[in-house]
Amino acid sequence: MKSPTSIAYKQQIAQFRSTHFGRDPGRIRCLGYRIKAIFGTVKSLEPGHGTRNSLVKIKARSIQLQNCIKTQAGHSPGLSSKHIPRTITPEEFKRLAAKGDYSQYGDNILIDGDLDLSDMTTITKLPKSLYVDGDLTLTGCKELKSLSEKKLRVTGSLIADKCQQLKKITHDIQVGENLSFKECHRLSGGNLPTMLTTMRYRADSTTREIHLEDTMVDEFYVEFHALSGKGVTFYVSNPLRTTVSRMIKSSNWSDDYPDLHYNDTEAKLLRRWLLAISETDNILNTRKALTILNDEMKDPVNKQIVMNILSGIKYKFTYDYVLAMELINKLLNLRKINQSPADPDTKRQLMAMFVDLLDVKQFSSYHDAPSQPGRHDGIGRIPQFRKALLLALNLPEDASNRDIPTMSGH
Repeated sequence: MKSPTSIAYKQQIAQFRSTHFGRDPGRIRCLGYRIKAIFGTVKSLEPGHGTRNSLVKIKARSIQLQNCIKTQAGHSPGLSSKHIPRTITPEEFKRLAAKGDYSQYGDNILIDGDLDLSDMTTITKLPKSLYVDGDLTLTGCKELKSLSEKKLRVTGSLIADKCQQLKKITHDIQVGENLSFKECHRLSGGNLPTMLTTMRYRADSTTREIHLEDTMVDEFYVEFHALSGKGVTFYVSNPLRTTVSRMIKSSNWSDDYPDLHYNDTEAKLLRRWLLAISETDNILNTRKALTILNDEMKDPVNKQIVMNILSGIKYKFTYDYVLAMELINKLLNLRKINQSPADPDTKRQLMAMFVDLLDVKQFSSYHDAPSQPGRHDGIGRIPQFRKALLLALNLPEDASNRDIPTMSGH
């Protein structure tokens, strides 16, 4: 059973967190709290208003100022509220955001309640200083490049997922609950403010969650990976997802983020191929690779085709990674022909033409591959390539060359 001293001490810490966006009191304050608890000088703590207490004083001064302004005819609200934010409703804020002009209130605004801008996908900026007494939701604001320039205060949670252009987070940022920046592809570890790394508990003294999945912040950023622990959990991308984020950024990809569910072996192989593609700085090839990830590999058979081709070139990636993409596209098209409702003769002719196009002798992997018994030439020289072809044709693995259009003459 906890002692009265311990209970009183923890109450004071919890009270501080509730009025300071979850921040810890620091060593000096903690020492003072402990002394007060030991000597029984702690006043009974009334139930607080949680995170809402953090903006009570600012809000009171804002409302007082607005009342003064109303009594001064002809006085501009912007002039008197230079340092104190003007309190407005979420609806009024949305009207300003639609115009992209907050100067009416001096770019210093306080929202009394939750602010959800997820239905305003084309907004490009926020006020220079923004206070939200509630949750701030920016999910899907795809044109927003940065958060508030000077100051951002949110007593609830900040959810800014899928902000595709977001690359800068306010340096002076304080949030009472959780933060989420999932699928913000332009965010990197170097662009994250120091205050983000020092946030620990939430304002209600529970563990804070900071989501950075599908950004360019991955597990190799030791400073973030190691920060997860007492009071906070950071969720960062694995290396594959980070590579995909970089490709999305470099190619200005605007489609959905690919659905990436792979085991460790598949992820390592796929990432190696994507890294090779991205390092060519060829936007067209990068987009082709992303299209394969996003559109084609949702189909489990297509996924097997891709992984078989990549496995077939794993010892010659440096030379064959672009050719591999061309072969993948040919096989995926071959499978589409095979699945099409065209008459059998037409399908047979088209499939024979595509198989004829599968010139694997241009691959360095072909010339380095050991000869296979009974398969000294053609696509059968690389077993993984042959498996991919059979999948495209919907044939069993033990199919003979006679079952494959024109294969015997290849």
